[in-house]
Parts: sequence; structure tokens; C-alpha cells
Amino acid sequence: MYTIRANFDYHYTHAMRNSLRHVADRLGFKLIEDNSILGNSIYVNDKPIGYIVYEDAFHFGDHHIIHMNANDYKKIFKYHYSPNVIDYTKLPIDSKYLDRIVPCGLWRFWDSVPGNGGSNYKWDKKDRLTRHRPIDVQATMRPTNSGTPPDQKDWPEWSHARLTLMSEARRMGTEGYNTVVHMKPRDVYANSLKDTKIGFIWSASSYLGWKIGEFVQEGVIMITEPLGKDYPLCNGVVLEDGVHCIFEKNPKNFVDVAKELLKDPVKMQEIKANCLDLWENKWSVDKIGEWFFKELIEGYNEGS
Repeated sequence: MYTIRANFDYHYTHAMRNSLRHVADRLGFKLIEDNSILGNSIYVNDKPIGYIVYEDAFHFGDHHIIHMNANDYKKIFKYHYSPNVIDYTKLPIDSKYLDRIVPCGLWRFWDSVPGNGGSNYKWDKKDRLTRHRPIDVQATMRPTNSGTPPDQKDWPEWSHARLTLMSEARRMGTEGYNTVVHMKPRDVYANSLKDTKIGFIWSASSYLGWKIGEFVQEGVIMITEPLGKDYPLCNGVVLEDGVHCIFEKNPKNFVDVAKELLKDPVKMQEIKANCLDLWENKWSVDKIGEWFFKELIEGYNEGS
């Protein structure tokens, strides 16, 4: 039996922890939370195998580089990773890690989120595929975060883009569409996704956002900045334009894209079905737990 010891010391990583916990008995391994080992580290049978880099940036923070270079991790689980955007060979990490980086983000499942019913949450594919969805568009986004300057004239581009999307969604509401813009408590928001046809996403300080997984698992069709091969996600998932979502570079065009999509229920049903298939086959807690465990054991065997 394998024994996995891990220090998941930040809430971003708790869903990954819970995915391992979910499959431990079925796959026959023991999971121990061990705060005595380095934060973000995962040991297999007392060997340091995995290390999680969960921050929003595509690069590696100095503290991660120090920790990685001081150890011989076999798998670096990187939440934001894109070799097409960043040349990782120019970063001061040991070159051995260049082939050990595993795209890992962003993913969580609703029963792993506090305030959302815990294990009472039930995912029903047939329900998500066939249920009536009265909300045409949801554009619930914060235009600021803790690093946003107080003066709006100094706000970054992403803040103005989000304000545009929210304003345009409100305008759709005046035209007879059912739109939701105001932020809600997490459990209310989660439940509302089941009733939502289309969701707007625009990145903030990180390019990838939690809404990606949240929308996919509930069958919400997202209109988002381009993702695709430049932005791989966990378990080998690459989102495709027109298959899992719609890519649009200009926030001013999101409403026009949404209106055209709402005129085509057949296309919407196809994309929704693709999202739900993706969740079932790649992103369910079972599949992510299996994938995460497989990656760790592969790294362990490579180092044996």
C-alpha cells in the first residue's frame, strides 16, 4: 500500500486534497495530512514526489524556486502554466524541472467548497442537460481585488473590461433578457448556475479563473477570453472554441455573441452536452482523484 503524506496549507489546494481523499479507499492508498513537511509538498512512502504551485502568476515565485531547488520533486503541479506564453527555460529553476511541470488548474467541485452544502451537493448529468434555465446571461464578477488602486482612473484594464461586461449584461436586461449581475453568497451563486444558460468570464490578476470549472460542471456555456492550447488545465484538458465554450477577445462583443447563441438552441445544447461530458469523463472528483494519484505514483516509480 502507498502512503501519501501531504501538507495542503492553502485553501486553493483543498479541492485537490479532497479528490485524493475521495478515491483513497477505492484505489488502496493511505492519505495523511502532515503539517511537519514543507507546505505544498506531497510525499509518497516518505519520498518528496509532488509540489503544488498554486499562485495566480504563470511564473514561479522566489520561495517556490528555493523550495524546488532544495529538493528533487518528480512532479510540479502548476496552477497557471503556459510554455507558449512564458519561456520557462529563462527562469532560475533547475532545468530538470522543465519536463516535470504538470498543468493543474483551476479545478474544484462544489461539495468541496464551504457554504455550498458539503456532501449534500449532488451532480445529476441528466438534470443539468435537460432542465429549464430561466437565466439567459450571468455576469457576476468583481471589478476590483485587494491590489486594485482606490482611484478608478488608475484601475487596470481587466477592471474596466469587467465593468463593460457587467454594464452590457444590464443593458441586455433592459431589452427583455433575464440577466444576473450582482454578486450573491456562494451557495446562492452555485445554485443559480443550474438555471443559467450563458456565463461571461474575464480574467483578473490571473488569466485562469475558478468560474471555468464552476461553469463546466453545471453546463453553463461560457463566453471567455481565448484559452485553448495556450492554457492547459488539469488532467490534460484543453478547452476548445465552439466545443466547450466561445472565445471572444473584445469584451464589447460579448453581448452580441450571447444574443446570436441564444438564437441557436441546437448549438447551445451541443456545447452544454460537451461541457457535461467533459466534467463526467475528466473533471469529476473521481476522475481528478484518479489522475492526481496516477501522477504521484508515476513520479514515485520514476524516482525508485
